[in-house]
Amino acid sequence: VNTVLIVAGLSAICSLIISFYLSKNKQKVIAVCAVITLGLIGSFQQGIKQFERRFTGYFTSPVTSLNRLRSSNIKHRLEDWAWDSYSRTDIIEIVDAPLSKIIAIDGGSNSTMFRFDGDLDKFQNLKSDLMYFPFLLGENKKTLLIGAGGGKIILQALLAGSKKIDVLEINRGTVRMAGKYAEYNGWIYDREEVNVFIQDGRNFVKQTREKYDHIYLSQAMSDAAGTAGYSMAENFIYTREAIEDYWNALGYNGRLTFILHGSKDMTRLISTVLETLKEFGIKKNQISKHIVIINDGSYTGNPDAINIPVVTIKKTPFTQYKMTKLINLIRTNKYGTLHLPYIADRGFIDQFLQITNKNKQFYNYSSLNIDPTTDDRPYFYDFNRGINYTLLTLLGG
Repeated sequence: VNTVLIVAGLSAICSLIISFYLSKNKQKVIAVCAVITLGLIGSFQQGIKQFERRFTGYFTSPVTSLNRLRSSNIKHRLEDWAWDSYSRTDIIEIVDAPLSKIIAIDGGSNSTMFRFDGDLDKFQNLKSDLMYFPFLLGENKKTLLIGAGGGKIILQALLAGSKKIDVLEINRGTVRMAGKYAEYNGWIYDREEVNVFIQDGRNFVKQTREKYDHIYLSQAMSDAAGTAGYSMAENFIYTREAIEDYWNALGYNGRLTFILHGSKDMTRLISTVLETLKEFGIKKNQISKHIVIINDGSYTGNPDAINIPVVTIKKTPFTQYKMTKLINLIRTNKYGTLHLPYIADRGFIDQFLQITNKNKQFYNYSSLNIDPTTDDRPYFYDFNRGINYTLLTLLGG
């Protein structure tokens, strides 16, 4: 809307300039029209701001964070917002949680921004957070974060001892909002350990000469990723070729971590990872030693439910010693394990490999489309078999 008004304003000004070459009567008409146009633009500004703030479809959509908060009767306030060519970025204040705010991208991809005064000791509790566990699995001196949002994951990387943290954000609005609230978040993006790049993750890892200890993708897609609109969206960050690119940017003992949403995207990622690891020459009977999957099923009230699975893949096998220490921490914090090498007789990876080995047509017969994704077929969130339902609806009118 603002773009239309800017164009209208520029057109009015240009008309005034051109009118100097016309007759006096025409000059008067053009001058009056230009003044009216510029006046209307000025009067519309406040209305446009309110329109942007309470964009109807955005507020009534059942998949947005604002709607979920409202439906849950959680007291909240839309504190700030901004639109750009990429997305809408919101700052949401939870009334009963003054020490943090939510940064929401397009209403669904949420991250936390904490009130931070530079004292990391005040955030030791973040070490018991599920998202911190991948940092316990190896070195973290050089960390690449793909999608750092409000800065929570940066705090966790600092707590894990990271001395160099490269942050990739494709959404410039997130970085701008973090900068606008820098006094609140302790200038988290401006710390000497942190380097920020407004860039696509795939392109960055292809070009970098750095070898990272840990590459961490923190829910790079919206919580609404499984909905119809997203299923037809091309997604090049979860393909086989993408995993190869990440792999090549890791050091010898490097790790690659994905934070996912549920069982469907986790299973599809695992199928893609397994195919990629086979291409790297890792033997089938050794693949399970390279993967850890932790889960927060308790969040849903059902410990067996797959919710926010955390998948970490290591270039070299995990050790039994490391897994024994990890399982004790997981149990202490009441999280679940879907796959830990050496700990369970048959974890998720072992079962998945056994099924696919026994039935070579497993992917074809599966009710869901969980085939490995490639750059040629990058529709990671399209779980439908055959022609996509959204496409059929569009074709059918």
